[in-house]
Amino acid sequence: LGGNQLVAVPDISRCKKLQDIELSGNCLESLLDLNFLPHLTTLRLERLSLSSVASVGMLRSLQNLYLANNELEDVALLGSQFPSLEFLDVKFNLVKTTGCFTNKHFPRVTDLYLEGNPLTEDSSYRGDIAQALPSLEQIDGIQVNQSSKPGAEGKPIPPPVMRPMTATTGKIGRAV
Repeated sequence: LGGNQLVAVPDISRCKKLQDIELSGNCLESLLDLNFLPHLTTLRLERLSLSSVASVGMLRSLQNLYLANNELEDVALLGSQFPSLEFLDVKFNLVKTTGCFTNKHFPRVTDLYLEGNPLTEDSSYRGDIAQALPSLEQIDGIQVNQSSKPGAEGKPIPPPVMRPMTATTGKIGRAV
């Protein structure tokens, strides 16, 4: 349904097993409550000029949420609205502070995309968020430094064990 200049979402109430909805790039005047979709795991709402997604309702199974290029300022409530959220893309919105990214709000988020928001003007935003979200693995596609996470106590991650070529192949070469 994405990119079709829709002003309203068509009736999808009979699509109970729907897992992925793409509504990006339309001209939607409002969002409908999607509570009737218990299996929805991915929701794409990019480029819609949204300042809120509260009308979507609580989606307990939602794991992936794409909200890039909207007008969102406060994203803290997304965590309680979507408690299974693991992937959150809020690139190019109006998020100004890292304070809304807490483990209380986003306990399962592993991938977070924030580039293009006012908060990224502070060079410490990635480290601040990594400290606040123990489950986080990536911010803006960049691997989170595990030593910046709570409990890591600043210890560097040891390099992988290197084995000589003969140990891995079981063959010993001969000079001729």
